[in-house]
This record gives sequence, C-alpha cells and structure tokens, in this order.
Amino acid sequence: MPKRNSSSSSTSSTSSEELLTLDPISEWRAWQALSIYFTVLLNRQLRRRWLLEHACMKDKPICQRFRPITFFELVPTLHKPRIPSPSDPNPTKNNPYNAEALAALKTSVRLLRGRVEKGKELASEIERL
Repeated sequence: MPKRNSSSSSTSSTSSEELLTLDPISEWRAWQALSIYFTVLLNRQLRRRWLLEHACMKDKPICQRFRPITFFELVPTLHKPRIPSPSDPNPTKNNPYNAEALAALKTSVRLLRGRVEKGKELASEIERL
C-alpha cells in the first residue's frame, strides 16, 4: 500500500477553508438573504397564530371575545451594498466593509431567527389547547 503524503492532506484542508471564506460583499448579501428568509417565516407564523386566535374566539360568547390584532414585520429587500467613499457623511450604513454594520446585520438576523423559533413553540401550544 502506498503511503499517504501528509502535505497533500494539509493542502486539502486549507482548500476547504478557502471555500468557506466569503468576500465582504457576498457575506453581506448572504446575511441580507437570511434576514429576508426569517422575516417571511416570522410573518407566516404571525398570520398562523392570528388565524388560530381568531378561530378560538368564535367559540366564546360575544361579551368575552376580543379581536386579535397582528402587526407584520416589514420584509427587507435586497439592495446593493454601499461602497464607502471619502465624501460620504455616513459611511457606516449598509457598508459591507464596516465590521459594526455587518455585526448589526448579523444581530438582527439572529434576533429574527430566535423569534421564529419561539413562534413555532407558541403556535404549537395554541394548537394543543
């Protein structure tokens, strides 16, 4: 049996690491796409919960009913990231090269994901009742 070259295994691991690294604009767009995805999921869950609450209220007498109201999240749109320029008065907004702006986008996506996870639990509890 031929011996494996240890250098070939190290180059294959570095090539897989290179595949996982995105340039800042691609990473920005990926996080924006996740933001859109989780917002749409959240709005679906809000609508589903509203329908369940509305159906539960039909069985109660009129004096005990309440009208469930829901407010949907605005679905963000994909937009071209702002490339910084020296004359720009606000260089931090929508700038994929700014670590703070990217961190804020990541945080908002994580919060949306958490709300989606919690919404799944709430809807299943409402359905069980």
